[in-house]
Amino acid sequence: MVFTLFKIRLKSVINGLLSGSKKKAVSGGRKVLFGILLIYVLVVFLGLSAAICALMCQAFYPIGYGWLYFALVSIFAFLLCFIGSVLATGSQLYNSKDNQMLLAMPVKPGDILASRMLVLLLENYLYAGVILVPAGIVWCIFCPVTVMGAVLYIVSSLLLPFLSLTLSCLLGWVIAAVSSRMRRKGIISAVIYIAFFVVYFQFCTNITNYINDLVANGEVIAAAVRKALFPMYHFGIAAAEGNLLSFVFFALCAVVPFAIVYFVLSRNFISIATANRGTAKVKYKERAVKASSSSLALLKKEIRHYMANPMYIMNASIGAVLMVVLAGYLLIKNGDLTAIAGAVPEMEGIIPGIVCAGLCMCAAMVIVSAPSVSIEGPNLWLVKSLPVETEDVLMAKVNCHIVVTEPFAILSAALASIALKTNVLETVLMFLLPTMFVVFGALFGVVINLKFPKFDWISEVHCIKQSAASMITMFGMMALVIVEAVLYLFVFSSFLSLDIYLAAVAVVMAAGAFGMYAWLKGGGCRTFDAL
Repeated sequence: MVFTLFKIRLKSVINGLLSGSKKKAVSGGRKVLFGILLIYVLVVFLGLSAAICALMCQAFYPIGYGWLYFALVSIFAFLLCFIGSVLATGSQLYNSKDNQMLLAMPVKPGDILASRMLVLLLENYLYAGVILVPAGIVWCIFCPVTVMGAVLYIVSSLLLPFLSLTLSCLLGWVIAAVSSRMRRKGIISAVIYIAFFVVYFQFCTNITNYINDLVANGEVIAAAVRKALFPMYHFGIAAAEGNLLSFVFFALCAVVPFAIVYFVLSRNFISIATANRGTAKVKYKERAVKASSSSLALLKKEIRHYMANPMYIMNASIGAVLMVVLAGYLLIKNGDLTAIAGAVPEMEGIIPGIVCAGLCMCAAMVIVSAPSVSIEGPNLWLVKSLPVETEDVLMAKVNCHIVVTEPFAILSAALASIALKTNVLETVLMFLLPTMFVVFGALFGVVINLKFPKFDWISEVHCIKQSAASMITMFGMMALVIVEAVLYLFVFSSFLSLDIYLAAVAVVMAAGAFGMYAWLKGGGCRTFDAL
């Protein structure tokens, strides 16, 4: 029964990645494209891991710290497994949508739990393999290998994900219990995801410095690992020296806690899965109800829907965060721009324009409005039955995009203007052009979604990430930025200043936005009514 449940769960996860429709089968072309993308991502990450491992291996083995190499490798693999699975653990183990259905069947709760843990364990093996496989190959290339050491490294690598899964199950239960009592769970989850990506990009940017620090402080780090990270220390000793006793110590540290956690969770799985943890309690305060217009009420509805879905926030709004990151980087690293301008005098006058184009490119990556019509899905009839004008429904989706994106555009423009010490005209353009891209993108997303609606999705994530409307909107807006930059470089730069050109672009964008707004009031409303 465990294996049957495992196959069903694994098939569901794979179908969720490949298919976004309840009715359409996954085409062979889509499988091929997904396979190519997966291979590309694996090659990139495996290559990065191999490069890092090669630096550490060549630094630590000659000085007698081969075990530290394997200990650090196991720490990196453990962290990657933990970060990759801790957020998924809560939804797959404790808050899964099929808990009630499975518990109503003659299936042992322990079997349900075991099948889901196996899926999570398989995911952990994929995460760990990205680091552990290149690490083993690098060691074989640069260092002598013993049969016992190779065997113990392979077996220890198979046991390492049990250690991360144990901690993920415990912390995932805490997150599920706490988040169920909190308001604005979507925002909190999105903040966690964004913080992870910021830390990840920061790590990738400074990876060389970190490796140098590891090499320079090898003895200090070795002492710290030996004292504080008992399992990782013995993982390193077992792999580097083929020490069987150290392997036994590590195996006990990995398997025993996992067995205890599984035993406790299986005995209490019914109460955990069916627990009504409640929601955040708000103390009622009597106050007069303020009436609002239908357009404002619809806007509030759109914003609440957006805020409640962390995947919507992350996948549709990452460009807004990148705008602020870019402007903040300019403010902190202002000396780099000064050095570039000093080395290349021709760039001094166009740096504000380049930064403005960068902000516009980030704004083009925001697609909040692109899936907004498709997201209505099975509830489309509710919106169409409301006593409101169709124009108000469509403009609420446009305005939601603007409301959640424009504050980031304003903040990033202010930071960039301060960092670059722009003049009055450049400052106005720094604010105006990204704003026009935000407005243009908001209208463009709704227009494209009306042309390419997708209502047969399984999850909202599919129409946000995989729909034609989202793809056309994002890549179309990005292509628009590129085309405008190319036109200036090869056509208009010979007789127009950059400031005048950017002002002309803003006018053209405003004209295009007005044209789409006019269409939404007429043809767009008729198209929506016919859906």
